Amino acid sequence: MVGSRFTAHRRAAPLAGFDDALFVGPDELVSEGGTWNVGFIDANGSVVWPKADALPGVTMAQLQKLHAHTVAPVPADHLPQMQAAFATNTTIGVRAISAIDETQLPTEHALLVELRESFLALRGEQV
Repeated sequence: MVGSRFTAHRRAAPLAGFDDALFVGPDELVSEGGTWNVGFIDANGSVVWPKADALPGVTMAQLQKLHAHTVAPVPADHLPQMQAAFATNTTIGVRAISAIDETQLPTEHALLVELRESFLALRGEQV
């Protein structure tokens, strides 16, 4: 069962000294976090969403409507070439990722600020 495998990895991550789990498929392509989508700012300063099996997130979809981006495979061994990485979901909005395994990533990037601000500026729906 896929759900229990995800849960097991999310539980194992803190026990191994990590904050959370980032999923990488057998093809070594980054897909998503345990409860969040992941995006990157590549070496050219562009937003890249991983092209991989992942649950589509509402926050990711909103950001894709608001900002130019590409959807492309993100090999795990290309992470050191990224300018920044971020997690998205409806609870956290846009949150910078400071490290993935040994790869340190800056948490201050102008595009991260822009993504965060555009998400916070979205008007909610009245229920």
